[in-house]
Amino acid sequence: MDDLKTFRGTCHALARRTAATHVEFRVTPNFHECVLTYRTETIAIVATRTHAFTAVARPTVSLDAEPLTFVDHPALLAELRSTPYRALSFAELDAPFHAEDWPHVLPSDIKYWHPTTVGEALFNHWD
Repeated sequence: MDDLKTFRGTCHALARRTAATHVEFRVTPNFHECVLTYRTETIAIVATRTHAFTAVARPTVSLDAEPLTFVDHPALLAELRSTPYRALSFAELDAPFHAEDWPHVLPSDIKYWHPTTVGEALFNHWD
């Protein structure tokens, strides 16, 4: 689901509903990132580029950053569940990766990168 326009619209609506004070978008080869700033925190919504999965994470420092750090954020996850995306919880993302459960992850990426968690397999900086 490489539709940046839909993701941007979803994030702007989410920002309005949750009173974010600033919205910034970043694009990586494998996922889109929307950084939402609030009075007390800055948080990222990430969406896979190939399928409609989203998650809540700490914002990346750069596009070549280490793996994402996913966080539990019940309020944002609840909001994301009313969007066209499937919002994955921290527990789902931190679960061991089993290729047979995620057939859309490329076998060549699995063989080369050896992802250990679902989050690492879905949201990564692989080329």
